[in-house]
Amino acid sequence: MVRKAKASAAANVVAARERAQQLAMAPMARQQRLVDRATDFFLATERQDLAREEGERKIREIRERVVEQVEAARVEAGAAVVAMMGEDEPVGAVAERLGLRRVDVQELRRLVRAQEPEREPVREPGARGGVARSAAGPGAGPGGGAAVVASDAGDGGAAGGGAEDARGPGAGAV
Repeated sequence: MVRKAKASAAANVVAARERAQQLAMAPMARQQRLVDRATDFFLATERQDLAREEGERKIREIRERVVEQVEAARVEAGAAVVAMMGEDEPVGAVAERLGLRRVDVQELRRLVRAQEPEREPVREPGARGGVARSAAGPGAGPGGGAAVVASDAGDGGAAGGGAEDARGPGAGAV
């Protein structure tokens, strides 16, 4: 019987170890699942940050394109204003026709001029009212002839309308 008792005791030890291992494995398996879920979390938040950064980069690119497009359209509008003024239309009349303020017309004209760096105003001998012509010479203007440009200084802030209003009395194409 001693043998049976020893065998029974050994079986009890093996069973106890198996049970202890099973009980120890449950928290270890749970711990591994928690580690796996934490890994998933950190990978997802990294993808979230990358997606946010990519979205912000695309938004910046779109904004830059929109600003360029708006500026190009503004220059086109300014070119139309300059063309109207090239028809000897005074600033006040152009402003009234377009529903703008005189200062807006002048700003658009300056914008167009800033886009044309090769154009330097040259004072005409004996010209009145700050009239200048393009330094590029004949054929440089939009109509094939010499471009005539009224200087910003001659546009004043005088209220009123009429032909004298923008470039002074008697100022016209040179």
